[in-house]
Amino acid sequence: MLSKFTKIVNFEEELSKTEFSISAVDQAYLQNKGDYGLVVFKLKANQKQKPHFHTYGDIDIFSVVSGGGFLHLAKVEDDKVVAGTEEKIPLKKGDTYCIEPYTLHSVEAGEEDIVLLNVAPNAHSAPAEGEEFQRGIDIFFPK
Repeated sequence: MLSKFTKIVNFEEELSKTEFSISAVDQAYLQNKGDYGLVVFKLKANQKQKPHFHTYGDIDIFSVVSGGGFLHLAKVEDDKVVAGTEEKIPLKKGDTYCIEPYTLHSVEAGEEDIVLLNVAPNAHSAPAEGEEFQRGIDIFFPK
């Protein structure tokens, strides 16, 4: 459907065109407004996203659209994971969650694929190889 007032995008169609991102997920950019964007990403069954954290942003909201798996979390201070803060939380379709800066996070798919929508600063997502426009990146991977 075409609109004179907004951009209509089907996340399933966009996800089918994705390439692997730097955090090891299939990812597509759906909407951008100002400094924020809506991204959809998918992990195949038993696949795990590369753990990472961000240093800024007021909003980093996720919603599980389909499938299930686990959310891995830990606090980061001085670029190191704080011992004893690690968590592994089950995720299922319909779950939503927010991530604060300096929180190490990754998603692990269960026995089926998992698809999530994410609203966050554009700089939280690294562009896939070959994208026309490069974005500022606020994504860090612990050693």
